[in-house]
Amino acid sequence: MAGPSRSAIGLVLQARDYQELDRWIDVLTPSYGKLSFLAKGVRQLKSKRISALQPGSIIVFSWLEYGETRLITEVSLKSQLSPINPQLAVLRDFLAILEIISYISLENIEQMDLYDGTISILEIMKTKPQTYPRGLIRSELQKLLASQGIQLPYTSPADSVSELVESVTQRPIRSFAYLRL
Repeated sequence: MAGPSRSAIGLVLQARDYQELDRWIDVLTPSYGKLSFLAKGVRQLKSKRISALQPGSIIVFSWLEYGETRLITEVSLKSQLSPINPQLAVLRDFLAILEIISYISLENIEQMDLYDGTISILEIMKTKPQTYPRGLIRSELQKLLASQGIQLPYTSPADSVSELVESVTQRPIRSFAYLRL
């Protein structure tokens, strides 16, 4: 039996295909932290929800809980923070930031500061596409991580965002070798 319906706003961190037409979605919310949801039928050709459930989307959504499974029932796109700049380095850094936030965020714990900090970093990336401010992005990410109590090893200012992510997650970032600049 389903529990009561809940609603929230959140940032889509990851989307993973599941079975033939469904997708698991990881969302960072200010009130509940990181939550995973099953979006049934979202991969159908006529699905209107698929564009809202892409990484980097800010969504307003409702869900029901069936035991341990959370099922998205309604979703609307509030804003899309994916970078407009088509450069591979920008896309790589964007996905790296989402990955590190997914790695450090906690479930069922209010994380307003992490949510707001992540949104501000992604907005910088989107609003300044011609002069991609890699140094600014990197310093803002370091401040955000420090505010979450994550101590970083010394890294040189020349290190990329991907190298910063690798130092925190202690594993190689999921990207292709040609994306490393």
